[in-house]
Amino acid sequence: MFKKIIFFTTALLIVSCCFSANVFAAETKPALTDNAEYQMLVDDAKASLNPMDYTNPQSVLGIAVWGLISILGSLAMALYVYAGILFMTAAGNSEKTGKAVKIFLWTSLGVVVILGSYVIIDFVFKGILQFK
Repeated sequence: MFKKIIFFTTALLIVSCCFSANVFAAETKPALTDNAEYQMLVDDAKASLNPMDYTNPQSVLGIAVWGLISILGSLAMALYVYAGILFMTAAGNSEKTGKAVKIFLWTSLGVVVILGSYVIIDFVFKGILQFK
């Protein structure tokens, strides 16, 4: 059985090498002589190097801040779920209930701080510095 596998693998390799010779012998296109073709290639290269079309540092900073706020919002949601599960499974245990309430309180305070920082950053960039 092992010899059959080696035989068929070798035969497949030989056949694929025979057919790939046509690919290597294909004609190549002449150098670019048309300015429109050249400009199209340059535009494609620019689009692939800058796919998000960042034109200034402010847009990069805005995306970074938005990503950070998204991560912190997800973390806050996970903490709310954890505190809710802890509260529901406390079964009258005042220690677990107190811990869950503290988690709710501090997570809510954190969300207020996160949203407040976003409002301040938005005001500074759009109101004072006139960045769009």
